[in-house]
Amino acid sequence: MENLKSWGILLLFVSAGSLIYCFILPSGSVSKTAKSVLSVCVLSCVCFPLFGVFSAFTDCEINFSSVPDIKEYDDIYIDSVRTATQELIDKIIRKYTLVPYKTEIFIDKTKLDNVINIIAIHIFLDIASLKIRLLS
Repeated sequence: MENLKSWGILLLFVSAGSLIYCFILPSGSVSKTAKSVLSVCVLSCVCFPLFGVFSAFTDCEINFSSVPDIKEYDDIYIDSVRTATQELIDKIIRKYTLVPYKTEIFIDKTKLDNVINIIAIHIFLDIASLKIRLLS
């Protein structure tokens, strides 16, 4: 936005300067040459932002070797489902007990339907460590 504002101010000053210069110029062959030079200056100021756009594309490099495989996308989705499920289990278990636990989440992804199924969630409570904490 700042670039657009500065470009507009540049156009305003160049147009005002060229208008004043045209009134001051004498008539004749010098006037035609001066008007041509002023026209080129105004035209270059109007096209000035386009030069910046084209120069931005010259620095851009596209690397197609870094595009991940579809299998990696599947793994990302499965990991996000596993993480969300784990966070929900943590929230529920911490609400009711302070017993240490471990969870195993079994997830299956069907290839045909692109559906992620949570097959089973095993929660293992560590009662032995709780007894040790209570005795000490």
